[in-house]
Amino acid sequence: IAMDMPADTPAKALVNEFLRRVENPIKPVLLETGPCKENILVGDKVDLLALPAPMVHAGDGGRYLCTWHLNITKDPDSEWVNWGMYRGVIHDRNKLGILAHPSQHIGQMLYQKYEARKQPMDIAIAIGMEPMCAFSATTFFPAYVSEVDMAGALRGKPVELVRCETVDLLVPTTAEIVIEGKIHPGERRDEGPFGEYTGYRAADRAPMPVVQVT
Repeated sequence: IAMDMPADTPAKALVNEFLRRVENPIKPVLLETGPCKENILVGDKVDLLALPAPMVHAGDGGRYLCTWHLNITKDPDSEWVNWGMYRGVIHDRNKLGILAHPSQHIGQMLYQKYEARKQPMDIAIAIGMEPMCAFSATTFFPAYVSEVDMAGALRGKPVELVRCETVDLLVPTTAEIVIEGKIHPGERRDEGPFGEYTGYRAADRAPMPVVQVT
């Protein structure tokens, strides 16, 4: 349905259509504003605790606000912008813990580039986005492949983006919630465990990067 195909489309036909579409990436378009700009809170008005973040499973290491979303970060050496889905737990009113393994694209950017240069990394998190944006973010496209272009391919039309308020990144205009911030070099707080979509935990509690929400 998210790909505008009949609900009874056979799995094989769905896979073949997916493979056909990703052969033709579609660049996004930049708009001046959008629905995600209706309410803007910065500075002392930032309060993650005001957002609905549930304790998803018994035994989780905190209240996870980010479990179906986009993490948006930019490679400092190229034009590559990575869209991924890396869980986020609320630490306090303006700090969010992010799971970032060195093998993941977000980890490669953060540890090998930004932290190696002692530079903070801009990050934007979009919650409540179009299905194909989430689908693209969770598909393992290779490094330097733009997930936003692939989301356009899967939708059959460009994704509409708008500039963030406090970081140099673009986010989908129709996102319900956008969280902007910076990950500062070396800052860590314990994150996890978290029951994945099956409810089973994949790893123990461990120090992970922290987003200072702007």
